[in-house]
Amino acid sequence: MFRIARVLEMAWVAVFLTLSLSSASFGRPSWLLTAAVSLCATAVVVGLEMRKPSYHGVGWSFVNPGLRAWWDSASRG
Repeated sequence: MFRIARVLEMAWVAVFLTLSLSSASFGRPSWLLTAAVSLCATAVVVGLEMRKPSYHGVGWSFVNPGLRAWWDSASRG
């Protein structure tokens, strides 16, 4: 589970719903392609979130070793 910014979340939902509804209604693209694109979109969205300086989720100490400094500066200001 990841916390995702609202804008990225809505972009992901748009991709997923468009592909899913198109596959269900028209049979195009195939469900395999829909699943593949949705998984790729998920990986991109999660990757973008993990690159933010405020990321503090799974593996934060490896992905974002500067979190403590960011947290200290954000809490002071």
